Amino acid sequence: MPDESTALRADPAELSYVPARVVWPLTGAIAIGMFALRLAYAISDLWSQEAGAALGNVMFEEVVGSVVSLPYVYGTIVVVRRWPLPRTRRVTWVLRLVACFVLASLFHAPLLYAVRGATAPLFGLEGYAFTPAMAVWINEAVNDILPVVAIVAGMTAAEYLLEARERERRAFALERSLLEAELSAVRLQLQPHFLFNALNTIAATMYDDPAAADAQLTQLSELLRASLRSTHAQEVPLREEVALVGQYMGLMQARFPGALTWQATLAPGTEELLVPSMSLQPLMENAVRHGALSTRGAGRVQLTATILAGDARTAGEEATLELRVWDDGDGVAPGRDLLGAGTGLSATARRLHLLYGARGTLQARNAAGGGFEVVLQLPARTMARGADAARTRSASSPNATMPAAHGVESSRPVAG
Repeated sequence: MPDESTALRADPAELSYVPARVVWPLTGAIAIGMFALRLAYAISDLWSQEAGAALGNVMFEEVVGSVVSLPYVYGTIVVVRRWPLPRTRRVTWVLRLVACFVLASLFHAPLLYAVRGATAPLFGLEGYAFTPAMAVWINEAVNDILPVVAIVAGMTAAEYLLEARERERRAFALERSLLEAELSAVRLQLQPHFLFNALNTIAATMYDDPAAADAQLTQLSELLRASLRSTHAQEVPLREEVALVGQYMGLMQARFPGALTWQATLAPGTEELLVPSMSLQPLMENAVRHGALSTRGAGRVQLTATILAGDARTAGEEATLELRVWDDGDGVAPGRDLLGAGTGLSATARRLHLLYGARGTLQARNAAGGGFEVVLQLPARTMARGADAARTRSASSPNATMPAAHGVESSRPVAG
């Protein structure tokens, strides 16, 4: 069973979060730091004793000591990378490091002794006094304790920091994948619901008016073609979503010739703002099925888009896109749970929450001036600014032109 300290490693062969490519640069930096500190200490000690003549010996000893310490420091780093601090059995870990330290010291001191003896004449230190080997071993072992502890502590702290970052990254990736899966599930829930209702509408027409049913099938095929273009996109520009709504409303107008009118009024600057794909069609369908058309035989549906709190292209995150779908029906009785009554509203509300958190809201209510309305609010942002773009502000403006959609009149505002 793998040690708990390595359970999160992405690659089982890589036992440390500290990359191998930094080991030698880290070794060099530590050795230079040790050399500088020990040299500074030795020089200050000589000055305090007014022994300036021994400065050459000190420089020689510290330079040789730093060079010889390179494999020692490297070995310490490799050991810590090979055996990071575990979450259990830490006493065993400490004993293992102590054993490695003692073993390394047995080689470090003799190597230092031998190198100093071999190189002293090269530096003109013919009369260099050699300290007894045992004294060298004890002195170097004591001197090595603090650097080794510092290396182990620093490497362990780096391991924990990098591991925490890796945990955070993986948790974010997992959360993101779960969010994408749930969004896709909600979106797929909407598509069969819409298709079933559209086919049901055509079936109701087929026996009474085959020509009208044929026209509706043509509208449906064009609508499905338009919806397939955004199959893999959770968000699309508002103009594309309104064009798809135009296809759907054209289908409904073919089903109820002369009885259904609709209008889309979009404030300037809203056409390129992002909205959840296939989010408006269920709301328009809800308005057609439950509005005045179903009770009085004729009805009107209005779609409006405005930007709240400033200019969406220049302002901050407070800017909000508001989409409103209104019908001239009789409304609903007070206290009715609208979001739990059907697929369209509940799925749309869920998608808004998943995509935008607290900034994505859906309200279904009786309109103040009569009729019924569904109001969506979401961050105002464009495709060019991406998912992490700043939210912007824009004041509501007069009606704007929308591109013509098949089966939809292209006047300003878009109407049917």
